[in-house]
Amino acid sequence: MFDHNYLALRLIRLKPSEAWSSQADGLCFIFPKIGVGQFVNNGSAAQRLVSGDILVWEGCPKAKLSVSKGAELTFWTFSLRLEHLFPLFASKEISLLRQVTDDLRVAKYFPAAAALAVKCHQLVEGVPSQSDLDHRSRLLQVAAAILKEEFKIAHQQHADMGRLKIGSSRSSNKFQRIN
Repeated sequence: MFDHNYLALRLIRLKPSEAWSSQADGLCFIFPKIGVGQFVNNGSAAQRLVSGDILVWEGCPKAKLSVSKGAELTFWTFSLRLEHLFPLFASKEISLLRQVTDDLRVAKYFPAAAALAVKCHQLVEGVPSQSDLDHRSRLLQVAAAILKEEFKIAHQQHADMGRLKIGSSRSSNKFQRIN
């Protein structure tokens, strides 16, 4: 049912000229701990990553994390499949799930100074090393913190689109000819 990487926090160290790519399906979470790296997803512009940043994206085999020239990079990573979280989602969240996953196909970057990045790095540092129920549930807590923000953004965008549609239909009704 699950592979050995499912909700398993791993610490990866990349040396100069090394690269890493996630082999997991689903969402991939990156938490740089030490050093500087660059992330490229499907040939897009490189996103520079430093300690304290967070990067999340819907798994893509062409996405790769590499080390900046002369630097090294140490980062925490884990992955999960959203369908495994379905029992946790409310109906409102399920209705926004497609938008959230579409938005995550382009990597989401959270700078180290963002409150969410600080909170998530603290949570990751507190994850016990033994891969057991406690380990996995704490990773779910990290993922939930990030997904909560993504659902909030999707909900706001959905509400804004609704206001635009209502506003445009009202203005068109203003000029509608009644026979």
